[in-house]
Amino acid sequence: MTGRPVPTPSQESINAAAWAAYYQAQAQQPVVTRPAKRTMHGLHAVLTFATCGLWLPVWLLAWILNELHPANRAKVEYR
Repeated sequence: MTGRPVPTPSQESINAAAWAAYYQAQAQQPVVTRPAKRTMHGLHAVLTFATCGLWLPVWLLAWILNELHPANRAKVEYR
């Protein structure tokens, strides 16, 4: 040991750390306000089976359109 005192954190650095922790706690967090719209695959499978496959093109079209349309995506807002 050299005999020098160990430096202690200054009041400014303590305050800065406290403010950083407070700001991080108050920072906006992502919140899903509307879940993504999904195709009801179970219903479409039953309809495809019941119609001997005639419903399959409708199912595929509904699935593709639901995946591509931007309004069907989950909406995330920051609060």
